[in-house]
Amino acid sequence: MIHESQWRTITKTLTWRVLASLDTFIIAWIVTSDPLSGATIAGIEVLTKIGLYYAHERGWSHVDWGLTPFAKQVFDAPGSPRPTLVDVIRKGQERFRNK
Repeated sequence: MIHESQWRTITKTLTWRVLASLDTFIIAWIVTSDPLSGATIAGIEVLTKIGLYYAHERGWSHVDWGLTPFAKQVFDAPGSPRPTLVDVIRKGQERFRNK
């Protein structure tokens, strides 16, 4: 099973929050006709949704459903050790030669 690191999850969380908060700010500004209200709503939303998104991502990182391990794709054997780039190239060359 391949799980992403906590730092990758944190980075994804922060980049998503920037985009999502900008969206919330624009929508709130349009609805209220007041940029300060839009900024206030977006600011509150940042605090709540960063924690929710992080928990959601970390929870999904422990679910195997829908994931195909890289080793299984390359070696067709569940539980094989994660291959190096050299292993992947060699395996690809073997498959090419055997066809």
